[in-house]
Amino acid sequence: MALPSAAPHPVSPPYPAGWPAGALRAVAIGEAGLVLGAGTMLAPMGRDGPGGARELALDPERVLALLSVAAGRPVPVRALEGIASAARHWSCGDAALANLRLVFAGLPRLEEPVALHKLRAADWLLANGLTPRALMRELDLDMSALDAALSCAFGKYSPDQPRVPAGNGIESGRWIGARSDAAVDHGLHPPIRLAANTTTPNGIILNAKAQKDMLKRGMTPKQIDDAVRSGERIDAINKGTGGPATRYLNPDTGVSVVIDNTPNEVLHMGEPGFEYGAEGGDVPGAVMRPPPPPASSTVAPPVEPLIDEAPVVPDIILPP
Repeated sequence: MALPSAAPHPVSPPYPAGWPAGALRAVAIGEAGLVLGAGTMLAPMGRDGPGGARELALDPERVLALLSVAAGRPVPVRALEGIASAARHWSCGDAALANLRLVFAGLPRLEEPVALHKLRAADWLLANGLTPRALMRELDLDMSALDAALSCAFGKYSPDQPRVPAGNGIESGRWIGARSDAAVDHGLHPPIRLAANTTTPNGIILNAKAQKDMLKRGMTPKQIDDAVRSGERIDAINKGTGGPATRYLNPDTGVSVVIDNTPNEVLHMGEPGFEYGAEGGDVPGAVMRPPPPPASSTVAPPVEPLIDEAPVVPDIILPP
């Protein structure tokens, strides 16, 4: 008697819908360094170490901050142990074992495209002056446990010590003493905060609130520009001043971006699917409009070359 076949277990797709080609769901180590998502560099490879081996320039705070953004929750400090082990295997030339160590390190994976977008936004904020500690505070992470763990793992440690930034000719992300020669030579200062305002590539103003919304909604400056350029839009109101504004809908993420029309400043970013209406800031009775057609260069019609024609000679009628 044949046994009935068991129903197959549903298998989740390796990448969710809308996942960018080439983006990594899991942390990997390679020639460039420790990478996650669409090329987000958690830790770059430093200069060649003893014997020609390359060493991972590990900034523990940066790595934990970005991994916590990817996970949507605090990542325990013990995750650094698996990363350090993988880095040692990589330095010894065993790339396969290095990535295997990462698999068993319990590191978070990117499960949805929104996590990928949030990771990119966090990376941009760090690159533009936000410290990993400020980023972790936005995520409500307990940093006292972090300080204690780093003191045990890395020896004498102070979160206020300046660190080596990228592009200074020495390994970046490492803490240095306040009186060290490197600090004097390279003019290093304690980590800075984000400026009150910055802008997108197209000049849209991002104030401090907008930069926090970027982290919450996973929006990069480019995606804000994309919403304005190619997203649907509706007339809105600046609820603080009563002035005119416009709400744009990013066509890829579904995030709404409300921009004040006069100073061209981001006021708010709303999660996908949020119903605004008049109470949410849309102008009563306003309807969503399509994006304007892309600007195309006007090409003058070709001018046909002039053709010399023989003059028309009237018929001559001779008298009889």
